[in-house]
Amino acid sequence: MDLRCADFTALISTENANPDSIKAQIENILDYYAKLMTNWRYYTYVKGTDVSNTTLANLHVQSYDLFNYSKAKGLNTIGAALYTKYQPQVWNALGEELQNSFLHTIAQTPTQLALQTQESELIAQYNAASVQETEVEIAGQTVSFSNLDSLGLNNETRVEASLALWQEKNRILGTIYLDLVKVRRQIAEASSVEYSNYSEYAYKENQGRTYSPEDLKDVHHYAQQYITPFSEELEALVTHQSEFEDALIAKSPEGMVKKLAGVMDKTRELNLSEFKPAFDYMIQYGLYDIAGGSTREHIGYCTKFANNNAPLIFLNFDDSPDYRGLFHEFGHYLDAYGRTRENALYGISNFDLLEVPSMSFESLALRSELSTNTDVELNSKIEAVKAAQDIVSYVLYQALFDAFEQEVYTQTELSLENLNTTYKQLYGLFYGTEAANRFVGLQYRWIEMSHIFRSPQYTISYTMSTLPALNIWFESKDDFASARQTYRTLVDNIQQGDYAAAMDSAGMLTPLDEQLYIELAGKIDDMLENSPYRRTITATAGIGGSIIPNGTIRAQQGQSVKFKFKPDEGNTIASIVIDGDSTTIKDSLNLHTEYDRNIAVTFRQVQTGIRNSTTNEMQLYPNPAVDRVTLKTANGEAKHYTLYNSFGQVLVRRPILSEETKIDVSGYPAGIYFVEVEDQKIKLIVSDR
Repeated sequence: MDLRCADFTALISTENANPDSIKAQIENILDYYAKLMTNWRYYTYVKGTDVSNTTLANLHVQSYDLFNYSKAKGLNTIGAALYTKYQPQVWNALGEELQNSFLHTIAQTPTQLALQTQESELIAQYNAASVQETEVEIAGQTVSFSNLDSLGLNNETRVEASLALWQEKNRILGTIYLDLVKVRRQIAEASSVEYSNYSEYAYKENQGRTYSPEDLKDVHHYAQQYITPFSEELEALVTHQSEFEDALIAKSPEGMVKKLAGVMDKTRELNLSEFKPAFDYMIQYGLYDIAGGSTREHIGYCTKFANNNAPLIFLNFDDSPDYRGLFHEFGHYLDAYGRTRENALYGISNFDLLEVPSMSFESLALRSELSTNTDVELNSKIEAVKAAQDIVSYVLYQALFDAFEQEVYTQTELSLENLNTTYKQLYGLFYGTEAANRFVGLQYRWIEMSHIFRSPQYTISYTMSTLPALNIWFESKDDFASARQTYRTLVDNIQQGDYAAAMDSAGMLTPLDEQLYIELAGKIDDMLENSPYRRTITATAGIGGSIIPNGTIRAQQGQSVKFKFKPDEGNTIASIVIDGDSTTIKDSLNLHTEYDRNIAVTFRQVQTGIRNSTTNEMQLYPNPAVDRVTLKTANGEAKHYTLYNSFGQVLVRRPILSEETKIDVSGYPAGIYFVEVEDQKIKLIVSDR
């Protein structure tokens, strides 16, 4: 690359450089850059086949260094030529496909290149550490995630072991992440453009976004306002995915590919045969690697070897046997298929748009597959779970991590404790405080999100792409042809790199528009109301208090609904009856919804005044008393009475043998006492003799 750039610089330093020679030498630079990009992506793929292989990891780092160096060298050289008298010839030589993207590219400084090498080395450390077995010593045994269920630990010890494992894994991976954050901040500071923090740098330079991190806080807010209220029901739906093993889970990598081939079958009513040439090309040249293995990278992606104009799909089958994973990656494949080498060179991709074709194609392909299934109820269940999973996993979860990263990169002082606390607090905002407190060790589990290690500030792209994809999913049920046309329109326009324009071309609102969430909330509400998993709980309260929530409560099968009981002043809980059976009296309880449920609570007054009681339940007279007092209980049903002094100390506890019981108080000094029968207390005053 040094030699090619030197030759080009020498050429444009001459008095009468030939335009054809200028074009040829620029092509020479671009050609070599494409080869180095292909080389880097090749080793990115190869090291993923065995992340325990340090040789492959080192080759990946080296190829990444060469790629970055060649990019910076080529940019600087061609960019400098644009300030010479040969500017028109250089500009024309770039070609139309590169001109616009070239304008948005920032030439990286030597400092940034050195820092990116450090970043790459830290990512290699993460890749190796993330697949290593985590072990802790508990109760004299070596415990790991893989043997946690087979050691026969009691529940308490198992919880302790699980928490310790997450703490240890958090310590190992979290330490690497702190180093990555430090290096990435330095990368932003070394930029030729001033940025206030790394998030701003990543949004613009890595993701090609036209909006700022601050703008995305609206998306966080809208998600919390309109979608979080549904999160408990949506989470309950997602738990049902295991029921569809026969319908969704491929038995082998070959079976997964067969499913993809099926949705392009021309004999299907809902076929996607227009994309069959791309599928055939993938099969012909083996441009997919779907296999399992503990040392394979835990990820799925589609990359492109720029020098060969060839996309490649990588999937860890052990992690993603659900064939929708292949549908998703094939959407990326379609976006890359047929595009020329120049699309990959120098330009900045809009990451939000990169996920639109994958999420949208996945929706269409699944709809096509379900159309062949004659089990209407099963299809309805899959439809509900698929939409719920997308909303929970991509809209809420990915927005959560964008908010997490924004917090991380704007804080000046960071520790592992800060990271853990920040994650749990944000989780509570997106999923509810009760959900955040439900999981033991939740604060340690942010390390499960690999993107924040490998592709910082990327996760929001899933949110930005899932929202239009959900529109296509809902549309495809009523009008598949219309949904397919919407998909085509999006794919045709996303290559222009303008997210807002692409959404507008398909008649869609962007996720920065509150109206989108209002409409989506309506669709979610309808989906949950008509879900085959719909359950109801009827909650009622008697006079003297309330139950929260009350009335008819909607829920999804498997959801846990928390009820609180609030007696009015002067009352206490008398009974709690669930599905006709009495249960232990308590201030609150969680009710599971495997089927429709009924819960009723009753209350009764607490007698605390000075009185000769006239209630049917209990009477105490005379009151005040001097020597003896008579306790009268209804029907003689009470078993015991207890006499307390004003300090709450028990003085007497006696059985009740008849409706009227004489209590001797002659031996007690004058003062205030209490007589308790079951849950009812009456204040008793003993007077001076």
